[in-house]
Amino acid sequence: MERAILFVVSVLALMLFAGPCLGAPSACQRISFHGEVVGQDAFRVNLGMGLTFRLEPSGDESGWEFEIGPTQSRSDEWDAYIYTLTPPWRGRHATMLNTSYATPARQAATGAQRHFWFLLRRADAPAAKAALDDVLWPKTDEAQESALMQLGDLPRGSGELTILAADIEPGLAVSNPSELEPLGRIHRLAFRVALTLPEGFSPAATLAKDVAPCPDPHAWAQQWQ
Repeated sequence: MERAILFVVSVLALMLFAGPCLGAPSACQRISFHGEVVGQDAFRVNLGMGLTFRLEPSGDESGWEFEIGPTQSRSDEWDAYIYTLTPPWRGRHATMLNTSYATPARQAATGAQRHFWFLLRRADAPAAKAALDDVLWPKTDEAQESALMQLGDLPRGSGELTILAADIEPGLAVSNPSELEPLGRIHRLAFRVALTLPEGFSPAATLAKDVAPCPDPHAWAQQWQ
């Protein structure tokens, strides 16, 4: 495992200096929107160009998870466009606003912004999913290197989700580590989402947009440093 991690870091260090393949346009645009969910509410926003932001209840876990994917996805279609480009790909993910992985409700519903990357084009999803599979379960080091390069070359947007307010039922203090203690519950979340998109992306008419600087073209690789 340690060898695999070192290999991934070394590959992404090479990507960091591969300027042309990660080049960014000089101007981008920024869209933002607010939302609120209570109980088992779901929240969806049409982003334009066939993409939708969705925030959905987590089922057995208290809280919600968010994603971006096709507005009308097929049953056999890969639709997790944030997960595809946002590590860590194992364990607790930036999209989880819930008590999964034994996370207390208070911790899950507070804290820093959730930063993420996401695919921009539905047509790229099959190749992106195949590349991600090769990153997570590579047959050879060379296959993993090639897959990481493919992911790094994909057109992408960036975003942040900020929790503005939350109604939380706190869990119990853990007095005995051997006992399972409740993690609490998240009853309500108010949040803001801001997305940075390339100039050529056409947002839905319902969304206001502003000119914004583009992300550092090396930022996707820098997150591994």
